[in-house]
Amino acid sequence: MIPDELDALRTAAERDDPIAVMVSIERLDVAFERDRSGSKRFDTMAVILDQRIDDSNDDGVRNGYREAIVELEQRRIELDRSTLAYVQDEDSPVTLVESVDAVDEAHQVCQERTVALETIISTVLTSPMLIVWSDPVIETPKGMTVDAEVALSTIGRPHLDPIDLDVESEIPASVASSTVEGLDVHEPVTVQIELSPPTAGEFDVFVTASGETNADRLRFTVLVLAKRDYVVRASRLVASLETMLDSTRGRRNGLRNQARTLRRRLESISDDLEKLRRPARSIDNRLSSVRNSVEAMKREISSFEPSVERQEVLYLLENITEELDSAIEALS
Repeated sequence: MIPDELDALRTAAERDDPIAVMVSIERLDVAFERDRSGSKRFDTMAVILDQRIDDSNDDGVRNGYREAIVELEQRRIELDRSTLAYVQDEDSPVTLVESVDAVDEAHQVCQERTVALETIISTVLTSPMLIVWSDPVIETPKGMTVDAEVALSTIGRPHLDPIDLDVESEIPASVASSTVEGLDVHEPVTVQIELSPPTAGEFDVFVTASGETNADRLRFTVLVLAKRDYVVRASRLVASLETMLDSTRGRRNGLRNQARTLRRRLESISDDLEKLRRPARSIDNRLSSVRNSVEAMKREISSFEPSVERQEVLYLLENITEELDSAIEALS
C-alpha cells in the first residue's frame, strides 16, 4: 500500500539511513505501479466524463480531479530528485522528509477528489461499472506455487448482485472463491488465485468478472524463472559491481578482485546448469557459498567511512543477495 511505503520512507529519512531510503524509494515506486486501480479507474472515469457529464454540472470536480493527478506526479518527480540529492549528501534528511510529506498530502488529495468525482458519476450511471485488476507481471521461481492477488472494484454505484469470476490460464489455477457477494464503492475486494506453473516460461492468465449487467476482463502474465535465470541475473549484477568498484576510491583493488572472483564462480555455476553437469544439491551448496562471500563483502564495506559510493555498492550487493536467494529456491 502506498501510505505504508511512504511511512517506511519517512522513517528511513528520519533515521538518516541512506541504504534504507534507497530500498524504500524503490518499494514506493513498485507500490505506485501496483496501484492498478488508479490508472484503470482514471481511464474509465475519463470515458464517463467525456460521454455523459457536461462541463456546466460538475462544479469543477472534473478539473479538480485531473489537477490532483498532475500534482501527485509532480510531487513524485520532486521526491525522486530529493532522494538523489540526499544520497549524494547534497540535501538533508529534513528536506527529504518534507518531500515525502508533500507526496503523502498529494496522494490524500487524489483519494478525496476521486470520491468527489465518483459521487457525481453516480448521478449519471444507471448501473455500477466493474473494474478488475492485478499486477501486470508476477514473477516466481520455478517449482514454487504462487498466489496471485486480483482485486475487484466498482465505480459510481454499489454492485449489489453477486459477481462471478472465471479464470482461463495456460497453467493450473484455482480460485479461493469464484463468487464475490457484491461490492461497495471505494472498498475493493481481493481474491486469491493459486497458480502452479509446471515449468519455466511466460504464461498468460485471464480473469473475467461478470455481474448481471456488466463485466470486466483482465490479463496478467506469470513469469517463471529457472535456477540458471537467477544465476545469470546475479552474474550481471556482479559485473556491474566490478565496474562500480573500478571507479571508487579506497580499497577498490581488493574489492574488485573479490567481485571478479564472484562473477567467475557464478559463470561456472551457470555453465554447469546449462550443461546439466552437477546435481542440484551441489549447485545449491555452491550458490550458498557465493552468498556467504557476498555477505562478507557487505560486512567489509559497511566498515568504510560513509560515502555515496559505499551506499551504492551496499545497495547493489543487497540486490545480488536477493537474486541468489531466488536461485537457491528455484528448480533447474
